[in-house]
Amino acid sequence: MLFLLCFLLVHLSGIACNFATDKEALLSFKSQVIDPQNTLSSWTTDSQHCKWYGVKCSNIGRRVKSLNLRGLSLSGKLPSQLSKLTYLHSLDLSANSFHGQIPPDISYLSLLNILFLSSNNLSGTIPPQLGQLKRLHSLDLSVNNLTGEIPSTLCNLSSLKYLAIARNHLSGEIPTQIGNLGNLSQLQLSENDLSGQLPSSLFHISQLTYLSVTSNNLSGKFPASLGFSLPNIKNLSLATNRFEGPIPHFISNSSQLEYLDLSNNFFNGNLPLFNNFENLVYLALGNNSLSSTTSLNSQFFDSLTNSTKLQVLILYHNNLAGELPSSIQNLSTKLYWFCVADNFLTGKIPQGWKKLQNLEFLSFESNHFSGELPSEIGSLSNLVELTIDDNVLSGEIPDIFGNLTSLSIISMAYNQFTGRIHQSIGQCKGLNSLYIGMNKLGGTIPKEIFDLPGLVGDGRFLTNESSEYSTQSYSIEVDNHSVHHWRRKAEECVDAVIRVGLSCTAQQPKDRCTMRDTSIKLQAIRKSMLAL
Repeated sequence: MLFLLCFLLVHLSGIACNFATDKEALLSFKSQVIDPQNTLSSWTTDSQHCKWYGVKCSNIGRRVKSLNLRGLSLSGKLPSQLSKLTYLHSLDLSANSFHGQIPPDISYLSLLNILFLSSNNLSGTIPPQLGQLKRLHSLDLSVNNLTGEIPSTLCNLSSLKYLAIARNHLSGEIPTQIGNLGNLSQLQLSENDLSGQLPSSLFHISQLTYLSVTSNNLSGKFPASLGFSLPNIKNLSLATNRFEGPIPHFISNSSQLEYLDLSNNFFNGNLPLFNNFENLVYLALGNNSLSSTTSLNSQFFDSLTNSTKLQVLILYHNNLAGELPSSIQNLSTKLYWFCVADNFLTGKIPQGWKKLQNLEFLSFESNHFSGELPSEIGSLSNLVELTIDDNVLSGEIPDIFGNLTSLSIISMAYNQFTGRIHQSIGQCKGLNSLYIGMNKLGGTIPKEIFDLPGLVGDGRFLTNESSEYSTQSYSIEVDNHSVHHWRRKAEECVDAVIRVGLSCTAQQPKDRCTMRDTSIKLQAIRKSMLAL
């Protein structure tokens, strides 16, 4: 009995000592950070720390179990006193303005399950000591200024399910031991300066549902031996790297995919097929060197007809050739983005667009399409952008604008359209860019165009000013204001090119413009220059 009493006294005194230490550690933390919103005003010496803002305690012993100070505009360095909160299971200091290095002493928090330090200004390397947090299942260090390599010790965290270190300045190769993280479900490494190949062990993590390595300097081919890898992958983004060779074969077996972005690489070979991808929502294969023929186009689009959830289909800047099949009309009715720009496609633009009523962005520009523009496009009342410039389309532009009241951009330049612009274009109240130059249009400019506030009312320009009308049937008086307008627009184009160049050559990969954004910006500049 005496022994039991002594044990209880020692145990209770230990608990009292521990929660007192927790309180002291929190007060020390408060004294070393800047709290502009005064959110930590409840943290006082004469109040219970378990009732403080952002603090949760255990039911027994009043030990600090969770500290959540997310998004409070706190700043300063991360105090090492955090390591004294030895009962801590969850620490979330994300979305603040902390700077300096991550304290290696955080590794003393041996019970930690969750560590979120994302969206701060933290710098230096990732402490290899974090690999000692054996119970950690969620680690987020994204959106900081961390440098150096990914410590291989992180691959010792066998309980880890979520690892995010995207949008930093990390370099070197992805550790080959990454495959040791057998429970990993999400891996976010995008927007760093990582190089080398993806470790083959990565593809043995069968639990992986999310993998993003977008915007790095990764390279290499994917071996055919990866045929049945990543069976549960739902989100896969390899975009904006230097991968080459055929589209990875394992993708054809990843039927759970919802989001697939392989754009801005050097993939080649034929367009892959996507049979039985019922959950696919986003498919981007743009800016590669993929090839096709009329027959392959038919097989490709036929394979997507089972993807009834598909919303985005991006195939721009490849080597696609041949004609588009009529089966495009059988694509998902949820499709809102369709882009096959900058390829070598021929023949007529197929009919059947009236079935795709959710389309907002429709792009056929820079191909070899011929024939007339399908009048069915006029039924797409949600259309925001229609770009069909730089083809050999002919005939009269159909009277399609009356129902396209959401249109913001119409780009039809560099074709062989004849006839006139219909008055119904005046119904496009949100129109701010109209490119119809270098055609064979005649007649007079509809006065309704000049009533469109976004096009002319705020100083934006109508790109139909002089030589675009090869029939000479349009006449626009050139005055000093027009000359000044031309010079101003020319200067803006030059300035825009310089800014794109600077953004592409930024020292840090995080600050560089992606290939997709660069392509979009250069296309916009090109259109502006054509309008001069």
